[in-house]
Amino acid sequence: DEQILLSKISLTEMIGRSDEIARLESHAAGHPSENLLVVSGAPRIGVSEILRQVYNRVFLANAEILPAYFAIANGDRSASETARRFAYELLLQFVAFRRREPQLIAQRPNIDELVRKAGVSDAAFVDQVAELVTNANDHPPSEMVRSLFSLPLRIAGMGIRCFVIFDDVHQAIQLEDG
Repeated sequence: DEQILLSKISLTEMIGRSDEIARLESHAAGHPSENLLVVSGAPRIGVSEILRQVYNRVFLANAEILPAYFAIANGDRSASETARRFAYELLLQFVAFRRREPQLIAQRPNIDELVRKAGVSDAAFVDQVAELVTNANDHPPSEMVRSLFSLPLRIAGMGIRCFVIFDDVHQAIQLEDG
């Protein structure tokens, strides 16, 4: 029985996309210094779904690589708001991954619940991120945005490989203070 985390359809419905998915999975498992890969395509051809399928597969198949998926939304108004949403999504996926509880992603617990669910070895990091997100308005917007979007580097500093997937990056052009 196939588990669907972020994808909208099952992998069996992704007809003719197995090569693209395999290439992205291979990239996720590759050397960390080879960390940038741009995937683009015309609207409505399924690029976002391919990215979500790769996220699912890496999450479920690999306890060594933390996948992190984030899509800039059409309704995002500012870089600050988007950065806070990114930090929450990353924290949610981080805790779900570390606990090996993919169902946590669909449950979408609030940030306080994520802090409580963090394992002992992750508690300090999760607490720091939660504090940063909660008190984001106490910092200059550019400093806060930079700090929140650099969270994958902090995760890497903990010795955890992180495969970050940014989707709908073209939406960033609409963001204020970005």
